[in-house]
Amino acid sequence: MVKVIKVIYIVFICILFCSCTCGGKEGQVAESREKEQEVTENMIEENKEVEKYPEVVDETGVSRQLKLGQINIEETGNKLQEIYFTSDYSQIVDGHYYYMRSDVSGNHTVYRDKKEVVTRFVINSGYLYSFFKCGDLFYGLLEEKNGDADGIKYIKKLICINPNTGNTTVLKDMSKDNFNSIQKTLIVYKDFLYYEDWSTLVPDSFTGRLAQLRLNGGLEKKHLPVYSKLEKTFPKPPLTLIDGKLYYVLQEEKKVTLFSFDLDNNTEEEVFCYERKNNDAESEVVLQIDDDYIYCQDYIIPRKGGKMRQILKERDDRIPLSYNDDYIFYIDKDRHLHRIKKNTYKDILLFGQREVEGVDCVGEGIYVRCCNHRVEEIKEEEEDIAEGVAAPYSSCSLFYMDVHGKNRKCLCYETAYKIDWADLWKELR
Repeated sequence: MVKVIKVIYIVFICILFCSCTCGGKEGQVAESREKEQEVTENMIEENKEVEKYPEVVDETGVSRQLKLGQINIEETGNKLQEIYFTSDYSQIVDGHYYYMRSDVSGNHTVYRDKKEVVTRFVINSGYLYSFFKCGDLFYGLLEEKNGDADGIKYIKKLICINPNTGNTTVLKDMSKDNFNSIQKTLIVYKDFLYYEDWSTLVPDSFTGRLAQLRLNGGLEKKHLPVYSKLEKTFPKPPLTLIDGKLYYVLQEEKKVTLFSFDLDNNTEEEVFCYERKNNDAESEVVLQIDDDYIYCQDYIIPRKGGKMRQILKERDDRIPLSYNDDYIFYIDKDRHLHRIKKNTYKDILLFGQREVEGVDCVGEGIYVRCCNHRVEEIKEEEEDIAEGVAAPYSSCSLFYMDVHGKNRKCLCYETAYKIDWADLWKELR
């Protein structure tokens, strides 16, 4: 009897031990599931927070979502402009300001910051109508006249300048792309040149395909998908390239819409739209973005949400803005330089002694290109060109000053002379 009791006792202990062990495992599993569920719920909540876009109120009082998201402003492509004369060139690269001057013999000098010589090179023939730095090299777009009166051809070339030697090398005949020298889509981003390729038209359209040309490694070229809204738009709008995305603006009457096109996955989306009270804005809009605002037409759009402000009504919108963390610099319709403080929107006249052609802010200083005489535009009508009107021209002075307009230093002096546009036109064309 005692043995039977002992056996029953041992069996009971074993059953009790097993039940406790199983219960512990079940408890651990339940606890693990609870933790997994908690993590999943937290991830869902985090995703919800990411998807919450800031609300921006336009001038009609309507609140709209701004779907810009996080972008790296440091990865902004350089928009290229046609340069009639070398003093028109200016570019900020890696926190340095680059500019150029030349003489009548075709000797060109590239400077950096406060007159530091970067390189010198010679253009013996042709017209250098665009210039830019990419990586360690400099590039130019050159137009040359070839042939005689019976058969004249205008050849457009992409050239490369080695800053160490000053030697120039022709990389590509851009004439084959039916390349237009005056382009609103001309951008350098990382190792690529973006431009409108008129040799390949968008089907059922009168616009060229947007091309991406690799500047190193074989000059490989490819085009954007034809199905994108950007490709089907005629004429192509001015483009801004930041952090792997193209940004552009389209306006239909009072409605203004901002779009983005992702170059990595070829997707296009609407970023923001607003409605103006009137329809008196320019149809072509140059978009600029920094860490605080989107600059569109005469508005600043706060990236963190809030109310759009129309503080750029007096701005000459043909000339790009410049900015840093504290200030916005713009040139008004009378070609005077202004500064707006970002946190108070106070606008002051910073430089009004001369007509300002451009401003570039680098850190706590600004570079100001200006001249005493406004450059007269080349008239497009043949009868006006044939008249051969002599127009005053000034190679821009270049000043460096602090952001308060003080401590001014002239880096390049103005060179004024008379030029006959008709003779120049015949020489170039």
